[in-house]
Amino acid sequence: MNKLIDLNNDPIKKLFSYYLYSSVIGMVIKSLHIMLDGIFVSNGVGPEALAAVNIFTPIVTAAVAVTLAIGVGGSTLASMRFGEGKKSSAQNIFIVSSALIFLAGLIFSVVFLFNPEYICKLLGANDAVLDYTIEYGKYICYFLPFYTLSTGIALFVRNDCNPKLAMLSMVISAITNATLNYIFIFPMNLGLMGAAVATGISQIVSCLILLIHFTHKKGNFRLDFKGFRLKNGECNKSLVIGLPTFLTELSYAIVSVIFNKVLIKLGGEIAVSAFTIMIYVTTLLYNIYFGMGQGMQPIISFNYGAKKYDRVYESYHLAIKSGLITSVIIAVICTVFVKEIVMLFNRTNPELIEMAIHANLYIFFVMPFIAYNILVSVFFQSIGKAKAASVLSFLRGIVFIVSLIFILTNIFGLFGIWLVYPITEILSFILCIVFMLKQDIITKIY
Repeated sequence: MNKLIDLNNDPIKKLFSYYLYSSVIGMVIKSLHIMLDGIFVSNGVGPEALAAVNIFTPIVTAAVAVTLAIGVGGSTLASMRFGEGKKSSAQNIFIVSSALIFLAGLIFSVVFLFNPEYICKLLGANDAVLDYTIEYGKYICYFLPFYTLSTGIALFVRNDCNPKLAMLSMVISAITNATLNYIFIFPMNLGLMGAAVATGISQIVSCLILLIHFTHKKGNFRLDFKGFRLKNGECNKSLVIGLPTFLTELSYAIVSVIFNKVLIKLGGEIAVSAFTIMIYVTTLLYNIYFGMGQGMQPIISFNYGAKKYDRVYESYHLAIKSGLITSVIIAVICTVFVKEIVMLFNRTNPELIEMAIHANLYIFFVMPFIAYNILVSVFFQSIGKAKAASVLSFLRGIVFIVSLIFILTNIFGLFGIWLVYPITEILSFILCIVFMLKQDIITKIY
């Protein structure tokens, strides 16, 4: 274990700070990494190309959903096993998870490349954006196994007391992506192919950096297949723990397809572009709180495994307090500078700018609800309460959103689309309160 920290005995504030900054910065950098694609594509190729990127995104999101089901579940269970003193079991979980994560990316790539036109039309691409979507998707899929591997391995590196290296891999990956995006799109004029290849190369770079953790042998995990065992019991447990994250990510893929089809019908490509800008911005904001959740997860999982429940509850309180305070600050700043944020993506189309401003403002108003909902879900997951976390994720990520899309657009038309996420977060907040009060273990928190 890293000599700088002791999950068993160090003060919770010290541990939370150690994990928090690296996790949040890493997630913010990851979001900026994604946003840069949108900014370069929108300014260097055009709004139709930006819409195409958003239409293809559910494929990547679905692959990441499977990755996180395996990676979050595996890394959380491994932390619990370390807390219980079962190091060999934790090592086996890591090896099995890593192999499955790479395989998941490979399967998604092969499926898409087998019939890209059919899949792109299924995702909602019309004639105006179909060629763009196929081009972008094809080149992204060449690199997708490395995308899933870097995402999954980072979770294990972070939980193995090395969150700074996980963060560093994201920072260098983002810098690589930004640099190559500029070179490929502007001087070399490679369009969407350039954007996709830049993203792919940056993911390979991220994988190589993460491998440093294992070659230097600073942590508990090893790239060692000796004694490899596919234990169905452990695999099932890790997948159950990872199920809430899987449902959250998969819901993005499902609802994105529905959103895109409704938006194309109600407002055309410009509405899809406005929605895409909103998604880029909200992904950044959401990931701040996923980062906070990742910051508290190793501490909570380890101490829950060690049966040190007072430390578990202290970590939870600290995360919630930090989340609510920062959410108010972020909401105020983003509301004041919303026009400047939107104009990073487009400065020439007044209709697109105005539409994207309204879409983002409604999200900013519910930032405290977003922070609370995410952190509660991660907390349930961190202590192995997968059923509660899964139900919350399913209702918040799919049931509420899909129902509201059809209800609100039938009442308000295109305007109703922008109300879907805010109302979903308010309903989810109420649900989280109910679940917190119903869980026996949670009563000790209050």
